[in-house]
Amino acid sequence: MPMGTPGYDQVYEGTNYEGEPVRIVSTRALEADESIDLTPSIGENARYFTEGPGYEAMP
Repeated sequence: MPMGTPGYDQVYEGTNYEGEPVRIVSTRALEADESIDLTPSIGENARYFTEGPGYEAMP
């Protein structure tokens, strides 16, 4: 979420699948009974790699 989005005030620090450090600001932890349906995002993510810059945009 963009910085300043209400409710997204936590920072995630961890590593990616290659062990590289990852830091994401403006996150939040889900409640114990909360779930998020990411299905609508599948098409947008696919278009990023098929029609958009895809992996070429990554450092």
